[in-house]
Amino acid sequence: VKLCWNGLSSLGWLEGDVMTQQFSCIIFNLIHDKVGKKINGEYGSPKLKYLLNKTNGTFLSTLRIVLPNKHSNNSQQIGLVEDDHFYDSWSDRIASWVHEAFCHHRILEIYDCILEYPDSAVAILELKEALSVTQLHGKLAVELRQTLQRRLLHPGATTGQIIDI
Repeated sequence: VKLCWNGLSSLGWLEGDVMTQQFSCIIFNLIHDKVGKKINGEYGSPKLKYLLNKTNGTFLSTLRIVLPNKHSNNSQQIGLVEDDHFYDSWSDRIASWVHEAFCHHRILEIYDCILEYPDSAVAILELKEALSVTQLHGKLAVELRQTLQRRLLHPGATTGQIIDI
């Protein structure tokens, strides 16, 4: 892998923000999928801290190999550059994406979390923590309103179903 990246760097193909944007898109999609697979339908045990630690470690170690640091001065340093600010900014970005993906998946499951309460208290508290980072409260409100309208405010819903919620 290192030899491949050194070759691409010597051709000048890794210069600028083009590769950074592409890696960002790929990593965001991978994080979104990984978070979804880990948390969908699982409400009883904590998942957010595990995902933050695991994802950050996995992607940062990969980035240290494949993503050249803008502050490096030759292609032989790719994968060996130790610029804390550079990798800290990526760490922050990855953590933000984990929180965003976590919120997205939990917001889509908010109705089920409500039905499963108090067994889903951990999931709801983790959603609260992730929302404090992402500020996606509006999206949660819209999704909850739409879900309640779709599931409860129709002619087939009994009064008992509505009261149970």
